[in-house]
Amino acid sequence: MFKDPTDRPLIAVAIGFLTIGLVSWAHAPSVTQAPLAVPVVAQSPGPDLPPNYSLPPLSGTTSTAIPKAGTLVDIVRDPTDLPAPVGARGPRLVKVDLRTEEVTGKLADGATFRYWTFNGKVPGPFVRVRVGDLVQVHLTNDAGSAMMHNVDFHAVTGPGGGAKATESEAGNTRGFEFKATHPGLFVYHCAVMPAAQHIANGMYGMILVEPAGGLPKVDREFYVM
Repeated sequence: MFKDPTDRPLIAVAIGFLTIGLVSWAHAPSVTQAPLAVPVVAQSPGPDLPPNYSLPPLSGTTSTAIPKAGTLVDIVRDPTDLPAPVGARGPRLVKVDLRTEEVTGKLADGATFRYWTFNGKVPGPFVRVRVGDLVQVHLTNDAGSAMMHNVDFHAVTGPGGGAKATESEAGNTRGFEFKATHPGLFVYHCAVMPAAQHIANGMYGMILVEPAGGLPKVDREFYVM
């Protein structure tokens, strides 16, 4: 069989590298692996702040501080808290007043959470209109809010659902109006970026647009999201 004369040098070179690697390993100093250290992040006041300054907790996170008595609010909206059916009435003007409030509520396990709400409850108020109604929305961002807020109604025809028109800084009021043209049950929520954070912190609710003539009668209604 013909043998490639280049095979032997290649094997020799490979053995040479292996020998160098073994020698290097044999002469390497013995190293004992240290246990993995988990860094502890501590708050620092920084060079321009007084030594007794403490950084506030991140917005929307659970605070370990115990709020003062009387500051906790009942955050969960009563599922029976919703307006009566529209019925067979004709179209009319409907005013919707929303106030964005950041409040501290108590969870089932006793922990507290800083909620961002519409009108101090989660979910926000149930809005009920009928096809053909002119809906006027006024949104006031509470003066104590740390964030900018707005409201996006998915029942609105067109992009944004009023989010741009109602985007308000703390202490400001803005609004818009729209005509309800499509019957159905729609969500509304704060759409300030990151919208997922505002929604997760409690800024959502529902609007029901009833058809002309109203909906069939039922025994009881509940508002749950």
